[in-house]
Amino acid sequence: MSTKTLTVPFVESTSRNRSQTVTIPKLKNIVSVTVNTGNVSHTINGETVTINVSNGTYTRYTTSSYVDTIDVNTYRVSYPGISLSYIWMGSTHGWAEGSTGGVPRTASYNSNGYTGVLNYSSEYMNAGTSSGPPSYPGKTLYEVVTGYTCTKTGVYDGKASKTITNYTYYYAYTVTITYLTNDLPSVDLMTGNNLLNTDGNCEDLQGWSVYSTDILTLSQAVKKYGMHSFKFSNVGNDGYRYKDNLSLDATKYYLASVDVFIESFTSGFYRLFISDAGGFTNSISANANVTKIGVWQNVYLKFTGKANTRLSLGNGSITTGVAYMDGVRLYEISQEIYNKIDIDPEYSGDKLVAKFTYTDPTIPSTLPENTPLLIQGTATDPDVGNVLTVKYKINNGTPQALQSGVSDGSTPLSFAKTLTYRNKRLRDGSTDVTGADLAENVDHTLTVWAEDDQGGKSTEVIRKFRVIHNRAPIISDQDRSLGTIQSAPSITYTVADPEENPFTITEKINGSTIRSYSGVPNRQETLTIPANTWLMLEPGVPHTMTITAADEQGMSSSRTFTFTRQVDEIMFDGLQVPMETDIAAERILLTPDWQIPLGAEVRVEVCNNGFDDEPTWEDCTIPAKMGRGYAFLNTVKTAEKWGVNFRVRIQKGTATSEASLSGIGGAYDVHLPL
Repeated sequence: MSTKTLTVPFVESTSRNRSQTVTIPKLKNIVSVTVNTGNVSHTINGETVTINVSNGTYTRYTTSSYVDTIDVNTYRVSYPGISLSYIWMGSTHGWAEGSTGGVPRTASYNSNGYTGVLNYSSEYMNAGTSSGPPSYPGKTLYEVVTGYTCTKTGVYDGKASKTITNYTYYYAYTVTITYLTNDLPSVDLMTGNNLLNTDGNCEDLQGWSVYSTDILTLSQAVKKYGMHSFKFSNVGNDGYRYKDNLSLDATKYYLASVDVFIESFTSGFYRLFISDAGGFTNSISANANVTKIGVWQNVYLKFTGKANTRLSLGNGSITTGVAYMDGVRLYEISQEIYNKIDIDPEYSGDKLVAKFTYTDPTIPSTLPENTPLLIQGTATDPDVGNVLTVKYKINNGTPQALQSGVSDGSTPLSFAKTLTYRNKRLRDGSTDVTGADLAENVDHTLTVWAEDDQGGKSTEVIRKFRVIHNRAPIISDQDRSLGTIQSAPSITYTVADPEENPFTITEKINGSTIRSYSGVPNRQETLTIPANTWLMLEPGVPHTMTITAADEQGMSSSRTFTFTRQVDEIMFDGLQVPMETDIAAERILLTPDWQIPLGAEVRVEVCNNGFDDEPTWEDCTIPAKMGRGYAFLNTVKTAEKWGVNFRVRIQKGTATSEASLSGIGGAYDVHLPL
């Protein structure tokens, strides 16, 4: 939370009372509102503040004048002391007023600022204002007596005028608002935030400085990401490439890693290490496992307490060999994860690498089936007491909460969640967070942001990714015909799942299962037909063998082999496990279900010591043809137990029609001693 001031000018205007609306982003509260003159009040609606000013002192004024003329009618002016005479009209009438003096012919007018000279219109004597008549009678008729006075009123008409001046007043205000802002939260998303940017993609050598012998080239032959990798070829020399002056924060925590492929090796080591900028002091290193030849491995190390830093990779101690490095990354991690690395099994070895896979900022990350998508980082809010909530969404889906807490104004709120891409959707455990299948070959977005309970929202951090739909296991070889064959076929094959899902292999002949078992990736397997099943296959007609591999997601693939069985000889080579007896069997009866044409050659053999390494086979052909029992001649064994077994061989000979063996029944007996 920050205290700020905002000056709001009301420009000069002839309006003394005015209002103005201002928008204050992230406004949390108004502390005070003052004005330089007059009165001020305000109202608040969210981030909008309405200011009202009134009764201020004017800043200046202007004038304008004109002459206004009016008509004046019957304007009266009293004049006292006007001379008056009396005339004697006799004793009957007495004195009568005679002549009087006149009033002025013009009169000055001055009223309400209007002035002018008016012209005489008429006059009259005011009643009761004369000083006569004389108190004595006249001497003669019509005698005139003077020396008396009266008051007369003159009536005037005309025009009057005055100069009128208009005043225009101007008012200006300066309002000062002191307010508190809700500072916006911020999010630092660590997932995919490779601090090396595109320099970690190993697509060119620029940006990497040479130390010692430059034995580094670009390779397209062996690479894990993109088009190239760094190839270190060395005979008897050290060689490194490094990035110097990486500006880090000594108070934060970091994870550096690189993928390494060792093609050949005699001595020395291949190494990733961190040191102080400008050299190799205070270095921390991690070496590749030089016993892993011809496979990719990841080398990683964690560190903290470094600001200006050098990251180096290469070989040392007079290495003789060839190695490739690709996908160099440097991630900022939380202290919580830093403490778990190589302590917690979930944050060690391959499981750690799976959480911090290489990402090129120019290339969306790709999620095969069952791949985790780690959403990890920190959020901060400078405003103490704000409730901070971190959220995310996939594409334009429903926002999901990651973490929440009350801000103390400085301590970052850590968050971490692992989603898993499975069956075309991202899932939080078993919960689908996408709401729809994610299409292949298009960019999808992970959007992360933070909100506080005051309406503040951080800038959205967006990461792109793509998905690969679950693919069926891959069976080696190809569908093919084995042609016409006389003996049971044997086919070797391997199975691998592109997403490394567990899978089950089922082998069938003509739709009937021979065996079904859990597969092992890339292990050589052999499909064969059991002897008794082979004998049961009808000659001269097509037969089908299938291998089906199905993963736990339900995706499956099949490999099909066809053949036709040609029979010049039918052989049943005995039971795999002889029929165990307590003592030596004395007699046996065999009843074969067969068709033996004229000219075919048949041999049936039996034994009662079937568990011996070399059983004693006795000819039982004629009794089997006749349906009669046969008495064993043998009375000895070398194995620990007795066992009955038999075998049949039918050869075509000169026969022109088909021979067949559909099954063999029978019985045997023993005579226990009394």
